[in-house]
Amino acid sequence: MTRSGTWEDIAKVVFGVPSIRIDVRWNGRLSSQAYQQRRDISIPEKWRLPADVLSNLPTDVTGIPREFLSDREIELTECTASQLAKRIAKRETTSVEVTVAFCHRAAIAQQLVNCLTEIFFEDAVHQATELDRVLEETGKPIGPLHGVPFSIKDHYNIKGLRTTAGYISYSKFPPKEKDALVVEILRKAGAVFYVKTNNPQCMMVLETVSNIYGRTLNPKNTKLGAGGSSGGEGALLALRGSPVGLGSDIAAFNGLYGFKPSGKRVPTSGWECTMIGNDPIPAVAGPLGHSVEDLDLFFKVISDAEPWFHEPLLELPWKTDAQLGFDPSCLKIGVMVWDEVVMPHPYITRVINEVADKLKAAGHDVVEFKPYDHGRAWSDILLPLYFTDGGLDIKNTLAASGEPMFSSAKRLLDDPINKMRDIHDIWRVSTIQSQSSGHKAYVFSSTLPVMSIGLNTWLIGMPRPA
Repeated sequence: MTRSGTWEDIAKVVFGVPSIRIDVRWNGRLSSQAYQQRRDISIPEKWRLPADVLSNLPTDVTGIPREFLSDREIELTECTASQLAKRIAKRETTSVEVTVAFCHRAAIAQQLVNCLTEIFFEDAVHQATELDRVLEETGKPIGPLHGVPFSIKDHYNIKGLRTTAGYISYSKFPPKEKDALVVEILRKAGAVFYVKTNNPQCMMVLETVSNIYGRTLNPKNTKLGAGGSSGGEGALLALRGSPVGLGSDIAAFNGLYGFKPSGKRVPTSGWECTMIGNDPIPAVAGPLGHSVEDLDLFFKVISDAEPWFHEPLLELPWKTDAQLGFDPSCLKIGVMVWDEVVMPHPYITRVINEVADKLKAAGHDVVEFKPYDHGRAWSDILLPLYFTDGGLDIKNTLAASGEPMFSSAKRLLDDPINKMRDIHDIWRVSTIQSQSSGHKAYVFSSTLPVMSIGLNTWLIGMPRPA
């Protein structure tokens, strides 16, 4: 980045996160430094970590929050979302007590790894107070998430808050007048929203850094990133600053459970990003949490709300293992050690094979799954359909404020495969995509008779530590 011309100021992330040089020019609007300060003063004084602690942090900061929480706060914040919902419903605790505990832990997480964009603790406590009143008067929770704190990735809209989605030019937009549909559904089920989490400039990268809020660090090793584009969610959850959150990625970097579903399962109306309407590669939303049970709870809440009456989604009720006919004691598990493009590190392949052996010993049917033409997927299908406009929408959004592009986004957009495509070329690539999907389905169901009744789950090796 340059400090010459219109980019003159240097913004620093405060409250203990290592200084991050960010160039700022806002054409008279709030600077990113002001945005960060507005967020950080939302942290109550009593929850701010001492300067001597912040100046001597270990590389692994996951143990720090416990040093500043009460025993009761530790107990509550280390429950899963499903456990919290049950405890609140049984009146073993209150929504207010749980909400305050997670607000405290989220405040600590922000000071350690810079994972938040919006902090609205007071609103959350007001909502929790109302939920406690309803439970006291009626004896019944309003829904399966009654009183459970719920964090959410920045680019989903929440009424009364701004959504920058990692872009400086989006800062000029006024606060949103309504919740995103998925937020509305979760709120009606009793979820308590209290923070929004960081996402990167242009969204489409594997690290979380923007010119507005800076870089999110990995709690397990602050010399590394937290992944992306849902890195803020991942880092917050890794520090137990949230019991469950909404992102748009698989879980890979922070030791969590995640579910990135197929398209048209979870509502996506009411979120902000570039390239909206790019149907060949549909955007999807999904939960991140601390247990499979929490992921199941999320999808049941969404499905029971019948969102297909409000958005063009698949009318598919959420089914349990029993409804699907799965026997949890004998699952059919496909194992793909590598994708035949990037060989994982040796110790990763070793662990995958060890897990496969243990699954076999436990009585599960473990079968090898061969990838189909994965090398072609990126260059011939995915990247061309990601950026059918050659990245013009992203470039125009950055140019609107004079915002410089981060190197991670630049590498992606400068790939020679990216170019402005006419409609005939889009049709051509879309046809390749459709044919590839059809061939994969054929290979899966017909040429591998051992899998003819389908897999229950997958075990897939990652190329490197994540």
